[in-house]
Amino acid sequence: MNIVKSDIILGQYTANVGTMFIDNRDKYGSAPAFAERQDGGPYKYWSWTDLTRDIITLSAFLLNHGPDPDNDAMNRVAVIAGNSYQRLVCEMAVMSAGLVCVPIFAKYPNELMEKLITFSEVSMVISDNAEKVSSLNPDCLPKRLMLLTPPEPNTAPGTVHYFEEILKQPPDANTIKDIEQRFRALAPSA
Repeated sequence: MNIVKSDIILGQYTANVGTMFIDNRDKYGSAPAFAERQDGGPYKYWSWTDLTRDIITLSAFLLNHGPDPDNDAMNRVAVIAGNSYQRLVCEMAVMSAGLVCVPIFAKYPNELMEKLITFSEVSMVISDNAEKVSSLNPDCLPKRLMLLTPPEPNTAPGTVHYFEEILKQPPDANTIKDIEQRFRALAPSA
């Protein structure tokens, strides 16, 4: 394998994505970080403060509900969803917490999706489509599921959590401090 190297020195760079969100929250605060068109209407904006708060809240939840960055058998989380603010928060929370994000294209046929979930050995699936998850072979699914859609009758197997419900229960100040320290201490992958 050829390794391409540059003589240009990188200079300062952020060690990881979690630190980037904390730094940008502290630097840009109420400035827009993300915008999304709501049902074909106007855009909704989230500030750096909002985005970082939601990433920290979801990271705290993940670390307390199964996925474990220090256990190779429990450190992978599949995200099966279309592009949205919720997906961004989930993927960034997974990576910021030191977990492995396994993005799976939401329109894949069931057979391919089942193979990817099984091959990746995920400990949790996050999805915006309960019907799609329910249509998958239950043998390939982990016991933990998070849905990005509002609560509805549970048609999916396993323990189901809902994104909006999680965000309504932010962690206490000590947990936030611990999560921020964890983000900053996370070493970049080799």
